[in-house]
Amino acid sequence: MASLRRSGLLALLSVALVLLSLLAGGATAKRTGQLTVFWGRNKNEGSLREACDTGLYTTVIISFYSVFGHGRYWGDLSGHPMNGDAVLDGIDFFVDNGGADHYDELAWRLNWYGRYGGGKKALHLTATPRCGYPDWRLEKALSTGLFERLHVRFYDDANCSYNHAGLKGVMEQWNKWTAKYPRSSVYLGLIAANVPGKNDMVNLKQLYYDLLPNVQKAANYGGVMLWDRFYDKQTGYGKAVTYWA
Repeated sequence: MASLRRSGLLALLSVALVLLSLLAGGATAKRTGQLTVFWGRNKNEGSLREACDTGLYTTVIISFYSVFGHGRYWGDLSGHPMNGDAVLDGIDFFVDNGGADHYDELAWRLNWYGRYGGGKKALHLTATPRCGYPDWRLEKALSTGLFERLHVRFYDDANCSYNHAGLKGVMEQWNKWTAKYPRSSVYLGLIAANVPGKNDMVNLKQLYYDLLPNVQKAANYGGVMLWDRFYDKQTGYGKAVTYWA
């Protein structure tokens, strides 16, 4: 009996070692363990507290303020209640409409406020540009050099999404972003589900063996960004990605 138990234990250990060796054989480049997710676009995604309590995400971005300036602001949270128990420590520039003017001024103002405006700690500035370099709506703002993180969206654009443009198409743009902003951590922006009419969700096997090992070679690779919590809750995509990011 003892010998049978021991041999069984050895068998389990050997399987574990094989599994570990398989995991180590894929993405061997730099990993950070950083996973960012967008929350606030669908009332069926669950509460902000629920998203935070999953333990999956190192950063949750609340989206969006669709109207602001001149003393007016309005947050569009798609049916979620507006309440004060979240501690906000940053602003993300996600600009899909309108012109590019004044976002550089806004960045400088926010930076000043975070440093000297009476806050207890700095206000973190991040941006979420489209993958095609440059994103003209954000170019002036990014030229300030104030943005510590860029979550580049490698979806919604057939010219630089993996399933349409392949690894080459992604890397052509990824290398431009990482080279242009070496002082910023650059995140690989992915979508956590396929939406109707598009095929932008990267297969996990291809993500692990092909895409991540290449983007992680950049010295300023920061991690992975997912759009969004609602899709991730449906597919569980982030549970796998968080171990490889």
